[in-house]
Amino acid sequence: MEQFLKAEVEAGFIESQALLLRGITAAKAGDRTSARAYLLEASSQDPGREATWLWRSQVAESPTEARECLERALDLNAGNKETRNKLREALVREGVAFAQGGDRQGAARVLSRVTEEDPQNELAWHWRAFAADSDEERVRCMERVLAINPSNERAKAWFARLGLPASQPAEKIESEAEKGKKACPICERTMEPSSERCSSCGSVVSWKNPTALLSSAASDPRTVRAAIHRLVRVEGGEKDAMVQAHLAIAHLNLAQFPRALIRLQAAKVLGLQTPGLDETLTQVKRKIDEVAASTGPLPPVAALARDSVRAPATASPGVLPGDHPDRRRQRDRAKGVTVTETAERHLREAQRGG
Repeated sequence: MEQFLKAEVEAGFIESQALLLRGITAAKAGDRTSARAYLLEASSQDPGREATWLWRSQVAESPTEARECLERALDLNAGNKETRNKLREALVREGVAFAQGGDRQGAARVLSRVTEEDPQNELAWHWRAFAADSDEERVRCMERVLAINPSNERAKAWFARLGLPASQPAEKIESEAEKGKKACPICERTMEPSSERCSSCGSVVSWKNPTALLSSAASDPRTVRAAIHRLVRVEGGEKDAMVQAHLAIAHLNLAQFPRALIRLQAAKVLGLQTPGLDETLTQVKRKIDEVAASTGPLPPVAALARDSVRAPATASPGVLPGDHPDRRRQRDRAKGVTVTETAERHLREAQRGG
């Protein structure tokens, strides 16, 4: 029986490899329709093959499909810099398509991902200006365009139509109402610094009131999930306390308390100090234990911390081969160990393994 299953797996691998080769041949011959059909079937049979997703991105029917394929390829090989660069290009194309289709919110969401990862992307800043909600934001984006490329004639012409000198800093023409505002860590739109909730996306983003943060329900879950998707792909974000804190806020708005705990602990280890952080951390631990007591064991927290990043191939130190997390949690519960203590142990093991 085991040999039969092994033969089945090998046959499936060979078939998906053949479909990939047919897709590549069709793509190189310019037959995008056939290439896409072959590659769709290949990715369905073997979704763990990076090359399939890369070729699918080249014959995608829309910028969104191309972006999704490249994201799948990056999930399989996060260190591929060429794929990361292609993803930025796909995001710009998707943002431009949104802007040209009248979806300014979608354009702003996608293009902000590009400018955050690549602040020198001239084209992304240019189209962000057209997707902006206010004149002040448009001016700031166009100022960035000229800072990157002082010879950009379209940006110069845009300032000339407004009767403004192209060299004028955006801060000087910022309205009094906009001064002192901050950016929402979820949707990146401006908001009052004293406000606990963003008026644009409805997310609670302040540590000042941990109770409100833990009891909030995201009014726009899609935007919150998009923020998580963007933040986990920030280069060097795993060592950035603010990125980890923003991820914690996003997870809390989705009531994903184990994931929020991991991010909060990481932010604290990285040196983040802000009023309300310790109290939020305490309340999150209490919340996790309350949920565990009422519903039973939760999934391993170390696994939840991965988000969409591929887990390391080797096990963390202290984990015996074949020692399934469910059995470990059962032993912990028998010994009276809480879920938060288990989570902290997983975090220490993950840190030692990294």
